[in-house]
Formats: sequence, C-alpha cells, structure tokens
Amino acid sequence: GDDDKDLVSNLYEFGLKGDPTNATDTGVVEFNTTEQGGTNVFKYIHVERKDGTLDYSLILTGNLVFGPWTTNSGYTATSGNYDADFNMVTNTTSTVEAQKFIKLLIEEN
Repeated sequence: GDDDKDLVSNLYEFGLKGDPTNATDTGVVEFNTTEQGGTNVFKYIHVERKDGTLDYSLILTGNLVFGPWTTNSGYTATSGNYDADFNMVTNTTSTVEAQKFIKLLIEEN
C-alpha cells in the first residue's frame, strides 16, 4: 500500500524510518559521490531496522533492458548505530562503469 500517496510503499517507509501517513516523510536515504583511496565512489546510504523483521539488499545492473540484475554483489556495506531502533548502512560501489543502476530491496522476513 501507499496510504499517503507519495509513490513510496508503506513497507519501504516503515523500513527506512519514514511515516506512511505523511507524504513528506519517506525515510532516511541519501546518495553521494566522493573520493576514497584516490578514486571516486558512489555511496548509497540508508537505515535498517534492528528488530530483524525486514531483509534489506541492493541489486545492481549496468543495463536496464538486458540486465542482469546482481543481488548483494558489486559493492561493500558498512553498518553503524543510528538510534535505538535503526542502524545506518553505507553501501559503496565504484564509478568506473559508464552507467550503473542501483535498487534497494526491502522484504518482510
């Protein structure tokens, strides 16, 4: 469902510390490109619930038409405490490819 009609599912808002009844609060997600070890990297940063009710994974592809989508590969993830209920996860991937598409999957356990 999408009770607040913001085009973000209730499940994703719940999993990202958002409010499914408030269209302006879709959760904690950010992206950036930065230099790391002398090369540019792309960082996809999001929160994850600590209670284990949801599974989180990234999928990546270089081609939206032909794929293939790769699950939990092609990046490194680091995690740290965000608050009592959530961890902050930073997923880092290279920027050497001409194009790369990334999607966060959140599924019920």
